[in-house]
Parts: sequence; structure tokens; C-alpha cells
Amino acid sequence: MDALIILGNCAAETHSLIEAEAFFHRAANLSRLIGYPLAQLRSLHGLGQGVYLPRGQFDLALAAEQEVWRIAQDEAWRSWRPFPLNGA
Repeated sequence: MDALIILGNCAAETHSLIEAEAFFHRAANLSRLIGYPLAQLRSLHGLGQGVYLPRGQFDLALAAEQEVWRIAQDEAWRSWRPFPLNGA
């Protein structure tokens, strides 16, 4: 999964958003299947910030980040919860 996330990040940085979206979706789905919540969280965050926001798909970006928030809450990962919502 980590390699897929890196590939997604590289694709997003080079404005290859179709490829980035495919890498992030694949990583998120595989992470969910094998129970690797950190990779799922990172994949969804990459999808929201690296693909949906640049495209102006704000509803999808928000939905992805809400799922990131839920995973961070479930796993008690305070550092992954976005400020100011993290209660810091």
C-alpha cells in the first residue's frame, strides 16, 4: 500500500490527477481489506488533498477528509486529526 500511496503522491504532484486518483483508490481499498488503517487514512487524505481539491471537487474532498477524521478518531491518533478539530 505504501508504494501505491507514493505513486499517487508523485502523480498528483505532476498534475496527473487521473493516475493519482487510481493509485489512491487502489491503496485505500486494499488497506481497508487487509486492516491497515494508517495506509487507508493516508490514501484518503491524498485523494482529498491531492486530487479532489485541485479539481474543485470540494464535496468529495470534504467526504474524504471526514473519513480520515473517523479513522483517526477510531484509532485515537490525535496528530492525524485536522486542526482546529483535534482539540489541541
